[in-house]
Amino acid sequence: MNSKGLLAIVLVATLAGSAMIPLSGASNIQAYLNPTANEATVSAYINSSVVFSASQVSFLGKIVTDVFPHSSNLTIKQTTINSDNLSFQVVNDSIHSMDSNASLKSLSLGYSRTIVNTTSGSNALLYVNSSLLLKATVKGIFNNNTASLGWRSFSSNSSLELNGSDVSNTSFGGSYLTSSRTVNTVNFTVFSKSLTNWTRTYDSATNITTFSMDAGTTVHFQMNGSLGPGGNFSLTYNLDPSYSILAPGYDSASSNAIVIGNPPATSPVTYYAIGAVLVAVAAVLYFRRRKGPIN
Repeated sequence: MNSKGLLAIVLVATLAGSAMIPLSGASNIQAYLNPTANEATVSAYINSSVVFSASQVSFLGKIVTDVFPHSSNLTIKQTTINSDNLSFQVVNDSIHSMDSNASLKSLSLGYSRTIVNTTSGSNALLYVNSSLLLKATVKGIFNNNTASLGWRSFSSNSSLELNGSDVSNTSFGGSYLTSSRTVNTVNFTVFSKSLTNWTRTYDSATNITTFSMDAGTTVHFQMNGSLGPGGNFSLTYNLDPSYSILAPGYDSASSNAIVIGNPPATSPVTYYAIGAVLVAVAAVLYFRRRKGPIN
C-alpha cells in the first residue's frame, strides 16, 4: 500500500478515535458533599471539540467528503459500571491512590457524539462534537465534620470503555502526520490547586457553601501539515473544564479539606439596633395618638 493509502487509513483512524471523546461546549465537574452518608456524589460532563480542515480538492479533503457522512449521531445511554469491570477499577485505583481512605462506591457512564461533514469556502471541514457523562459516588471521605478532598483531581491513567468503545483516550497523528499526541479527557489533575485558592461563595437561603475553579483551556492542541501541493490541513482540539464543590453549612477550606460549619449567628448588636428602631417607631406612634387632631 502506498503512503497516501496509509495516510488515508491514519486519518480515518485518528478522526474515528477523536469521535470517541467528549466534545461541544465547556466541561463541568460538580461534587456534592454529604457528611451524613460520609460520601460525595460527582457528576462530570466532559466536553471537547475536534475540527479538521483541508482543501476540498486535496487528497485529505476528498477523504473527508467521500468517507464521512454529512452528519451522524451516536448515543450510548447512561450505564451502571459493575465493580468487577476494568473501568470501575481504573477510576477506583486513581481515587484510592490519592486518598487511602477514599474509594469508589458506584460509577456510571453515558456518551453521545455528533459528526458533521461540511464546507466553508474552499475547505472541507469535519466537526466532531461529543459528551461523556461520568457519575460516581466516592465514600470514606469524612472524619468528623471534615471532608478530605485530596482525591478530587483524579484521572484515568488507563482507558475507560463503554460498550466496547474507548471513551477516555484519543491519539492524534501517526507516522505520516507532522506530530502525534494522546489526550486523556478524564484527567482532572489541573484541579489539584489548593482549595484555599478556589472561589468560595455562601448562599444563606440554602445554607450551601460552594468552592469553584475555572481551569480555562487545559488542552488546546493544533496539528498542521501538508500532503503535496494544496494539501495543507489542520486539526484542532479543545477542552475547557470547570469544577465546583458544594457542601451544606457555612464551610471553610484548607489545602485539601473542607470543614463543615454552622451558619453564622446574628450578632447581638444587630438585635439591639432592631430593638432601638422598633422602640423609636412605637414612641412616635404613641405621641401622635396622645396629641390627637389639631383644631
